[in-house]
Amino acid sequence: MRGKSELPARSDIEADIEASREEMRDKEENLDALAKDVETVRRTLESLDFSGTLEGAEEVESAVEKAEDVTVEIFDQEDQELDQKQDANEDYQNEMDDRSKSTESDAASLDDAAGEIATQETMDALNEAKESALREVEFLAEQIERVRQAREESEQIQQSLGSLIRSSRQG
Repeated sequence: MRGKSELPARSDIEADIEASREEMRDKEENLDALAKDVETVRRTLESLDFSGTLEGAEEVESAVEKAEDVTVEIFDQEDQELDQKQDANEDYQNEMDDRSKSTESDAASLDDAAGEIATQETMDALNEAKESALREVEFLAEQIERVRQAREESEQIQQSLGSLIRSSRQG
């Protein structure tokens, strides 16, 4: 049995999940801004008349394309960072799932032990411990769902913005 001091507090779990959700949202907002920037640059390039000289038109076109390339490059970096945050989120979900399974096993062990107890007072105390373990399983299940939902929402937004960048890329 590991020491209780190694276990996270419920408030720490909730805070970790909220921090992870906020980090993903921040990255999503950055991706959204970059996607809008790319759209603006592309729309601008399409709207230019290029009525000056050949050299001037080529310079302007090249500079605008460079602006798009730089923005897409930054988008790709942010996208990779979001992937890393989503992976960390999934690892945390797996950790919570392991904790939940362990706690379910503890509840089963308490139930088994209660079946072997002769005195009612001891059985009542073990049943109370089992109920506490079941509440813990319920808490962890809720947290697992929060983590999963946050990651899935983030992945959807990321996929949508990535598709926007890739689908209308000039080339």
